[in-house]
Amino acid sequence: MREIKQVAYTSPAFTHDALRLRLEVFCEEQHVPVENERDADDPSALHYVLYEDGHAHGVFRILRPAGAIDAKLGRLAVSLPQRNRGLAEEMMRYAEGVCREHGWPRLALHAQTYLNKFYMRLGYTHDETRASWDEEGMDHIYMYKDL
Repeated sequence: MREIKQVAYTSPAFTHDALRLRLEVFCEEQHVPVENERDADDPSALHYVLYEDGHAHGVFRILRPAGAIDAKLGRLAVSLPQRNRGLAEEMMRYAEGVCREHGWPRLALHAQTYLNKFYMRLGYTHDETRASWDEEGMDHIYMYKDL
């Protein structure tokens, strides 16, 4: 059985599940320096973990900076053995639902460029007025979806 749970930044679930997955995907696979993986946004973000049969397989966070119109999705990751099973799409749909519940009209993200088609298939738009940029050695683009 799959379920997505919100986990508090200060909870053991954040450290043991969310952070572990982020380190596995971003630091081990994508070579993001460990010291850059956590940031100043973590304490104020809403953190979520996708569990299946009690095992953590996916993670994401949602930020809503003060005064911003867009909520921002970040740190979306699925463990390597669990990819291509629809987990990332399930987490994206869940994140959109969270934003709707909070009355946030738009969800934005900094997408790794190679994932552009995945996000477009989910209804996200690449804001082509913004140039792509390098973030931790990977090209990123700004994408958004009006909810």
